Amino acid sequence: MKSTLFITTGLLVLAFASQAQEEEKIRKNDIGFSARIFNNPVSPFVIMYKCQVKPALALRVGLGLQANSQKTNYSDNVSNNVQTSSAFSPSVGAEWQKHFAKKWAFYGGADVRGILTFNRSEDFSGTQKTGESVASSMGVTLSPFLGLRLRIFDQLYVATEANLSLSYFETSSTGRNFLNNTSGTTKSFSYSATLQPAVGIFFFYRF
Repeated sequence: MKSTLFITTGLLVLAFASQAQEEEKIRKNDIGFSARIFNNPVSPFVIMYKCQVKPALALRVGLGLQANSQKTNYSDNVSNNVQTSSAFSPSVGAEWQKHFAKKWAFYGGADVRGILTFNRSEDFSGTQKTGESVASSMGVTLSPFLGLRLRIFDQLYVATEANLSLSYFETSSTGRNFLNNTSGTTKSFSYSATLQPAVGIFFFYRF
């Protein structure tokens, strides 16, 4: 709720700052990137290109990148756990746009994304590694979205969007215990539906 309020307020401030700009010119290409708000861990960094094929229709391709690392110290002050994760998600989709004011527009559409993730968890006692688990996932996601955009200058606009991700994943996991020299491997399949609110802002340059 706070993040949505923050984004809305920011867009309104930018709107007042850009009132003197001229009417928007028709341009065919948009390229931009996303900026996280409040360092939201589920919001990856995204690079996106759009091609305007009709006055109210654009095709879009994107690439999402995500990497995280976290270390947790246990209460004995000797043992700790280190977790690392990364994700790679190319996408392709289309968006339909509807201007409702001089500088404002709604847009909506859908993306199809491929997703590859890698996760590693390591347990240590002092400098000795006592256990490890590694998981990799491959999946595909259908993601309908709704967004709001604001033109700041003739060739610059900002946007924010919310989406619903309908996903299918195949995951392979391997675990090892180095203290008793045992290991095991599992494979699983999963479906998920995730609603992602508008927690980030895109900056786009038009040319």
